[in-house]
Amino acid sequence: MKLSVYIPVSWILLAASTFAYSVEHFGLSLNSQKLYNAKSLPSEVIRVGIEKPKDALTFTIKLASSERPHQSILLFSDEKGLDYAVFPDYNAQKHSLAIQIAVSSLPTALVRQGKITASLVIASGDDVNENIHTKVAELTCSDELRETTKEKQAERFGVLPEIHHIFKQDESTVNAIVPLAFSAVAGVLTLVLFVVWSSIFGENNSNSSGGTYKTGFLVALVAVEHTFLRYYLGASIFTTISHVLLLVAPSVFLGSKALNVMAKSRAA
Repeated sequence: MKLSVYIPVSWILLAASTFAYSVEHFGLSLNSQKLYNAKSLPSEVIRVGIEKPKDALTFTIKLASSERPHQSILLFSDEKGLDYAVFPDYNAQKHSLAIQIAVSSLPTALVRQGKITASLVIASGDDVNENIHTKVAELTCSDELRETTKEKQAERFGVLPEIHHIFKQDESTVNAIVPLAFSAVAGVLTLVLFVVWSSIFGENNSNSSGGTYKTGFLVALVAVEHTFLRYYLGASIFTTISHVLLLVAPSVFLGSKALNVMAKSRAA
C-alpha cells in the first residue's frame, strides 16, 4: 500500500519539474570581466562593485525550454519601492536571453541609493509553467559615482548680490596742442591763399573793366571756404550741401568771366 501512495507523488513532482522554467546557463560580466559563468542560476547573490558611469553589465541566460516565455524581465530595484525594468532580447534559435546595460542608463535616483538589486523574472500567464523570480546580483555604487548623480539646487527668486557697474573710460587721445597747432597752420595757409587770390584777381581792378568779375569770383571762393569751415565746426551735411548748391552757379559764372578778363589782359 505504501508503494502505491509514493508512486503517484513522484509522478506529480516529475510532471511539475517538466513544465517548470529552468536555466541551462547563466552568465554575468562587468565590462569585459566575467563575474559568473555556470550552467545554473547562482545559489548566492553576485556582488558587483560599480565605479564609473561607463561601466556596463552583460546578462546572458539560456533556457532549457524551447517555448518563449510570456515575460522576461531584468528588474533593478532599491527594495524600497523604486524599480526599473529592462527587457532582454530573446533569441528563438538559441532559446536564450541577453542584454547589455550601461550604468549611465539607470535612473539617477536609483544609483544615488548606493545599492541596487538585480532580479530575474521569467514568467507566463498560464498555470502550466512555474515562474522564475530570483535575485541574481547586488550592485554597489562607489561614492564617486553617487556624487555625479547629485541634483543641483534650483535657482530661486530672491535677493541677489548688488551689481557694481564699471563704466567704460574715455579713449585716450593726442595732446590738445597737436590739433591746435594744425589748426593754426591751416589758418595761416588760408590767409596766405586769400592774399594770393587777392593779388592775382585784384591787380589793376581800378583800371580794368573786369574788376567786378574778379572781385565777385574772389568773394565766391571765400564763401565756399566759409561753408566747408562751418561743416567742420559742426554744421549738418544737409545745410552744407544746400549752401554749396547755391554757390555753384555764381562761382562758375564769375570764375569764367574773371579768367577771360585775365587772359585778355595778359594777351594785351
